Amino acid sequence: MKLDNTEVLVALMPSAADFTIAREQHWYRIPVYNADKLVRPRWPPVFLAFIFSSKFGAETNCITHYARVSEIQRATHSELFPAEQLPNAREKQYYKLLLSPLEALPNMVSGKRWGRYPVFIPTTSAKLFTAKTIDDLFDASPLEDSLAAQLELAAIPVKRQYILNINGREYSLDFAIFCEKVKIDVETDGDAWHQAGTIETDNRRNNDLASTGWAVLRFNTNQIVESMDSYCVPTIRDAVQYWGGLKAKN
Repeated sequence: MKLDNTEVLVALMPSAADFTIAREQHWYRIPVYNADKLVRPRWPPVFLAFIFSSKFGAETNCITHYARVSEIQRATHSELFPAEQLPNAREKQYYKLLLSPLEALPNMVSGKRWGRYPVFIPTTSAKLFTAKTIDDLFDASPLEDSLAAQLELAAIPVKRQYILNINGREYSLDFAIFCEKVKIDVETDGDAWHQAGTIETDNRRNNDLASTGWAVLRFNTNQIVESMDSYCVPTIRDAVQYWGGLKAKN
């Protein structure tokens, strides 16, 4: 695999039985609805890698294997599993990704044992093969990458692309910081953030987060590019201290 911008989809491996299918029968299934909703802009993937679910014990939230996608077909549940008697699921449509034999990554990509990650993470071959943690896979903007590097230097631990579900609405936070008194959502807003049509969405998002114990900090392009050391990082550090310091690990 070349270390470039070749499209890779990291997908949840839900069970040992599914991993056996990928390893021995060389295919993996994705519901058509999920693919069309969650990964359509980055479809189709050239390679597929797998993040293990909580059913894999010590390897939970780890990525150890990948495969090239040789072909993508559409199939119903009954076509994929003709022996199963599940009449309500028989006509559910799936993408059946035909795979080359699985290959082991040169280095395991690890995540937090109890972390919550997206079911699908579009990324690139360069990120997959150089990543140490799952946070390194996210196809973040240059603003996010720049801020993440400075927060690491400042010894402020964050969770990137942290997923929240509040009242049936799903939000992806650029950075989540866990303090003793509250949780902090740090957002990097590009120049197009406050365009017409986003105000109502912003308000609902902020209200949902505030109602569940989140404080929100936002930094725009100019602040991150011009005032990273003098404003952005100090503001985040001050907020962490104001809210009781970093939450102690259990």
